[in-house]
Amino acid sequence: MLFVTVPLTILAIASLLYAWVLTHRELRAVDCKGRTETIALLSVFTVTMEILLVVVMFSFSFGIGIIAGDAIGWVTGVEVLFFLLALPCAIMRKGLARWCLVFSSIYFMAIGGMMYVASGIQF
Repeated sequence: MLFVTVPLTILAIASLLYAWVLTHRELRAVDCKGRTETIALLSVFTVTMEILLVVVMFSFSFGIGIIAGDAIGWVTGVEVLFFLLALPCAIMRKGLARWCLVFSSIYFMAIGGMMYVASGIQF
């Protein structure tokens, strides 16, 4: 499992960084204003927040007691909201940035879901 998870995590983070670079080039090269600029920035920002929430959830998973369980539950809920916002915004993008963001968003939502299931919190 570790031999699959580590390379996929590195690939997802690298694809997000590449999406940041593509977004920066896209916003500087083309005179895009309004909806296009908002969707581009929102998609990259929300996927970045998903990664940060997975890191926070991972740090809470080492905690012991009810506080850590409640924190994992809240972080998972916020991550689901970011996922529901990130995926449509990423799909509206054009080119390679779309697929980089979709891959990263789905991958980190899956990792967060696995951490939630492994934490043993009941619905």
